[in-house]
Amino acid sequence: MRLKDETKRKQIIECTLDMVHQTGLSGLKMAALARKVGLSPATLYIYFKNKEDLVLSVYDEVLGTQEVFLKAHTAEPIPIRAKLKKVWLQWFHFNINNIKEKSFIEQVKQSPYYKRQKIHDRGEAYSLVSALFQTAKADGTIKALDNEVLIAATLASLTMSAQLVRDGKMALKDSNQLFDLYWDGIKR
Repeated sequence: MRLKDETKRKQIIECTLDMVHQTGLSGLKMAALARKVGLSPATLYIYFKNKEDLVLSVYDEVLGTQEVFLKAHTAEPIPIRAKLKKVWLQWFHFNINNIKEKSFIEQVKQSPYYKRQKIHDRGEAYSLVSALFQTAKADGTIKALDNEVLIAATLASLTMSAQLVRDGKMALKDSNQLFDLYWDGIKR
């Protein structure tokens, strides 16, 4: 059995993100991906057993980078508002600076892969943010809303705020104001 080269694996992931961004998830073909990476299709299957394995692995990897950040910053001994601001700004900048990754996440969420699998979304990132909201509700810092409502408000504000910046309707330097607007909506 051939050993997997981590550099090649990362190249496969990068090319997957490029292809999905350009052609959509349905346009991702294993043979075309193998050609783009410079591998034979058989070698590609050494790294990922099929397209579903590839898609879910890339999805986990993209979200995993965000989870590392969340773990570090939700554990910091700083006020809840400051923690939420760090988390919000991190995701905001991720949405602006990682268009391919954001596009990939959104396409996977709309795909049968997402619907068939209980994938990473409800994993550690969700738990960390939910715990942060629970703490903030318990100490009276934010409104006592259901976590699903708070997460929906958070994601909506992040997505739309990043879109405004990408479309040139707001400057990146206004990100603190955008967070303040979000905060005003959830604070007690």
